[in-house]
Amino acid sequence: MNPLDDVGLIALFLGVPMLITGVLVARHVLPSTLDFVLDIDVPDAWVVYSFGSLGVRTDARRARARRRGLGKNEVFAVLVRPDRYEIWGRKDTKPRWEIDRHRAEIDTILVLVRYTYAWGGPLPRPEYERGIHITDGERSVNIVPAGGSVDSALRALHR
Repeated sequence: MNPLDDVGLIALFLGVPMLITGVLVARHVLPSTLDFVLDIDVPDAWVVYSFGSLGVRTDARRARARRRGLGKNEVFAVLVRPDRYEIWGRKDTKPRWEIDRHRAEIDTILVLVRYTYAWGGPLPRPEYERGIHITDGERSVNIVPAGGSVDSALRALHR
């Protein structure tokens, strides 16, 4: 028997389940992150969509808001109103919390999005993405813009 046949057989047994798993994960993760549209009619507002980060649940807790659905793999929305920023989760009927726009400070920061664990490494490695921090001194939120750049999100937040 040819040794390449064994390698091909091993690749087949490992590759097919990995491919099926990848397709199933993509079918679950992509729709959950891409089909979220804030379904409210507010003509004087802009919407900035954000991927969740490890800190957004902490922001919600500090604002005494519901944290469910604000995990690291979830998308939420920041509705930019003339007088406030409203934080909305998927399927929400009202904002989770609000940030006073007149007192708000906006800065670009590195947002902690996840920890990865290396094989044989003693400690997890933090992973950061460029994001935006919004605070009014009492409540805050860290966002990682989804579907656009940080610069375009900053323009929308300053409108």
